[in-house]
Amino acid sequence: LEVVQVMDPMLDNIGIKLSIDYQPSRPFDVKVNVLDCSKLLNLGWRPICDFENGLEKTVKWLMK
Repeated sequence: LEVVQVMDPMLDNIGIKLSIDYQPSRPFDVKVNVLDCSKLLNLGWRPICDFENGLEKTVKWLMK
């Protein structure tokens, strides 16, 4: 949901309107998904851009 909330205004700026249709969960759906890069940071990895900038670059790439 966080990704969608950040991308929505980016896509809106280029004329794409998101339509989200929430459905009841299914028995096989993952209940919680937590993404954490702290172990990678401990190994010396560093991101080359922040989350919003990365999504913006992704949207531009997809539009090509």
